[in-house]
Amino acid sequence: SGCPNCKALKNVWSFDILKQHGLDKETILYIIKCYDEEELFYKIGITTRKSVKARFASAIPYNYEIKHETIGDVLTMFETEKVLHSLLVEYSYKPNKTFGGHTECYNFTEDFVQKLKNNIPNIIKERKKIYEQHTNS
Repeated sequence: SGCPNCKALKNVWSFDILKQHGLDKETILYIIKCYDEEELFYKIGITTRKSVKARFASAIPYNYEIKHETIGDVLTMFETEKVLHSLLVEYSYKPNKTFGGHTECYNFTEDFVQKLKNNIPNIIKERKKIYEQHTNS
């Protein structure tokens, strides 16, 4: 079951994995622009590695530019990532080449990326509030 306000916390398997990392583990929420001669799209994800560059050292068949990074605890970044993915379903993009995280890709404009970046702090604040309600009840 789980808390009705916390959709992601109902996913016990993912929550257990987060706990294994340690809920205070420093985590990066990122937006990268991926491109080659034929494609251009954005990927949103999280990593517990030291950097986004370390995450994609040899694991992506595209050129990429880091467009945004937010650092926080693993639970908050996980929750924020899930909110972003659910809000962006209509922009989903399936890259021609598969790689780890290829299901978290989107087709939108650079202006839209700026709007996302501006809204991430609000999403984080909201997720923290819901999580505190969940743990304090």
